[in-house]
Amino acid sequence: MQLTHRLLLFFLIFQSNVFGQTAQYRGALTLATGTAQYAGDINIDWYQFRNPSAFTAMSYAHYLNPRLDIRGGVAFGSWSYDSDVNNSFYADFFQAAIDLKVKLLKYDGYKCLPYLFAGMGLHDTGNWTLYNRRKELIHVDQQDALILHDDLNKARGMMNVGLGFQYAIADRLFLVAEERIVYTGEDGYDGIRENAPDYMMRHTVGFSFGLAAYVDMDHDGVEDKRDQCPMTPSIAQVNEHGCPIDSDGDLIPDFEDACPHQAGMVNAHGCPDQDRDGIRDAEDLCPDIAGQQAFDGCPDSDGDGIQDKNDKCPDVAGSRDFDGCADDDQDGVSDPNDQCPGTASGIRVDERGCPLDFDHDGIPDHEDKCPGTPGVIAEQGCPEIKQEVIALFKKALNGIRFETGKDVITRDSWPILDSVVVVMKENTAYKLNIAGHTDNQGDPLKNQILSEQRAKAVMNYLVEHGVEAVRIVSAIGYGDQKPVADNTTKEGRKLNRRVEFEIEY
Repeated sequence: MQLTHRLLLFFLIFQSNVFGQTAQYRGALTLATGTAQYAGDINIDWYQFRNPSAFTAMSYAHYLNPRLDIRGGVAFGSWSYDSDVNNSFYADFFQAAIDLKVKLLKYDGYKCLPYLFAGMGLHDTGNWTLYNRRKELIHVDQQDALILHDDLNKARGMMNVGLGFQYAIADRLFLVAEERIVYTGEDGYDGIRENAPDYMMRHTVGFSFGLAAYVDMDHDGVEDKRDQCPMTPSIAQVNEHGCPIDSDGDLIPDFEDACPHQAGMVNAHGCPDQDRDGIRDAEDLCPDIAGQQAFDGCPDSDGDGIQDKNDKCPDVAGSRDFDGCADDDQDGVSDPNDQCPGTASGIRVDERGCPLDFDHDGIPDHEDKCPGTPGVIAEQGCPEIKQEVIALFKKALNGIRFETGKDVITRDSWPILDSVVVVMKENTAYKLNIAGHTDNQGDPLKNQILSEQRAKAVMNYLVEHGVEAVRIVSAIGYGDQKPVADNTTKEGRKLNRRVEFEIEY
């Protein structure tokens, strides 16, 4: 490659071996030297130093931030490998690239700085020659394939990675050292072409010189060494010390202050805020009481989403249905108006929040078996059954007789049934349940059928004599399943053969 071409690459693509820039010096020029070693299909010759191949490097590095630098430059010299048992080679090389350095410590304040780096660029080879183990010039690889000089004496892309350190000797002078592995992008320098390209190890040492003093890092017009606020944003107006101007003295710089000529609060962007609720007084409908943005600065003390002035219970979270008050028992009556605040869920209540008592008998509907008829506690809200009715039903218990084995009511039972008819007509709230029973004599199934037929016979008699059918709730036979006396005795069996009446409302 021609010298002019290589110089052009130097200005276009930079590869730095070492550098020493800091925030004070945004650039660094580096001069370095070192030796290049081979690693490939034959051997890894790194750190053997049997075949020293010198090179020279020049670079420029630019400061990005305390952790990152970008740098570029060139390196040129020789590269070789000498062996008595394998192939040997010699080549001139020129490399140009750009890389990024990651500093392992924040540089300012440290004399010695370790770092890692990686980059890419061009690797160019010239004057490449290959020798066998007898030091004879050859032009073939290990498989006797012809290798032309033009195959290897050319430029190709490369990548490199490495580590190094820089040591501050003086204000602008740094000692630097690096170990760099170069991926050449080409295989065959050693006469062997397999899967992987040949690698180069560059050991480097040199000196770096700080350039371009970074006078005004924040571009505020005040030199850094006298700038007391060196990181001021570019939009800020600054004073002679490089710090943002604060016209109203509220410790909020004008460029962040929505009211730069009125002392204010940070949470109100520098504007006055008497109640310190973060809403500037000019926009606060309640400037003397801390409030919420949603209510233009007015409060919602209980946080229920209802402004205090519209909230009948401002200190207790409630709902809009009750103008901000709560309904803890969820009966539809707000707590302030609820005279029975502990009502269980699902119980219907009146306007006072107390359980409904439709018939006003003092027994709430949910406990009242007769909610439409005034009653007594003893009957669970139903009217008290008259003593004469109780006596009649007791008489009817064994006073209703049937023809043997049939459901035909005997004539002597009619007066009792007629009395039941009179009671039902006089007490229109009464409803009747009729149950037929037998003793255990005979087939249980037949007894069951007979008891049911007799219960229905009694029902039919009552209906035929003027009792409304809808008032007879049921007529059921139980056979011998519910005895009230001992079936082993004649007297007991007589008591078990019965018809029972039960009043219901």
